[in-house]
Amino acid sequence: MRDLTGMTRLHPIAIAAIAAIGFGGPGATAAQAGNDGKPRVAKVTTSADGAGAIATATATCPAGGGRKGPWRALSGGFQMYTYTNSPSGGPVIPYGRGVVYESRRVGARSWRVSAQSLSGRVNLQALANCQRGVPKARAITQNTASPGVDQIGPGVTAHCPSGRAVSGGFATPPPFAAGEARNTVTDLAPSGTRAWMVRVVSHLPSSVTAFAYCVPQRPKPRVVSSNPNFPQTMSVADTVANSIADACRSGRFSPGGGGFRQPAATASQYFVPLVMNQTPDFDADPRTPRSGYVGNEWHAQGLKVGSGTPVTLNATALCG
Repeated sequence: MRDLTGMTRLHPIAIAAIAAIGFGGPGATAAQAGNDGKPRVAKVTTSADGAGAIATATATCPAGGGRKGPWRALSGGFQMYTYTNSPSGGPVIPYGRGVVYESRRVGARSWRVSAQSLSGRVNLQALANCQRGVPKARAITQNTASPGVDQIGPGVTAHCPSGRAVSGGFATPPPFAAGEARNTVTDLAPSGTRAWMVRVVSHLPSSVTAFAYCVPQRPKPRVVSSNPNFPQTMSVADTVANSIADACRSGRFSPGGGGFRQPAATASQYFVPLVMNQTPDFDADPRTPRSGYVGNEWHAQGLKVGSGTPVTLNATALCG
């Protein structure tokens, strides 16, 4: 596993992910899932320029079937970049600020993400993790209102009435006001093996929706947390934290969905999520994210808001 002691600049995974995006025009396809039957990643990129502008990208798995059955997107994620790296290894240099307010499955084959610029340019990529020979997932939603006060919370959890949750998503509506998000998702993670939870930091009246994607009963999946060497704690504004959930063993869902937690977040000190996606275990697999293959680890990255309070970013994943 990786030794990330003292890391303040981008990890090679993040650098590779930036290179993979390429930032084409709206809807540009960075990589499409292949047709060799192996789990693959479909990627689509777009951007938004200027405060209030919205970027939406939908990555779609291939159509068609075969002996292994149709392609399905059981999970997905996003990558949002709004900064350049600091030469000194300290706080990054933002060229824009934004918030991802939606990451969810659309239909059986697509994953959609949306972000709104609070200022400057926002580059956004949607990723759909495509597999064949897997069951059709049922979407369960749960919604709650968020208050017009500065606080951590509320949280909301979507529960599968039967079977298991293999992934989850979230949605919180725009618009945002005068450079401030109405609320920002701080936590998205499995809650046991049959539910998915979402938590926000609230600023203005809004709402938040959790999505759980449920499949028929399978052998009990395993929730995997951050590698002990790779959660990161930051205290200074505009520093970037990375976290990796340990590698999943090969299995039917390898992994399923994943997310992130930041238990020490406060209403003024938290990470804005920038990256949430599967990535290969580079110690065991030399392929990079540009190969288009589904990885067996889960990567989370966040940009620190506020200075003073140490906050730790933890990645989580569900292995099946």
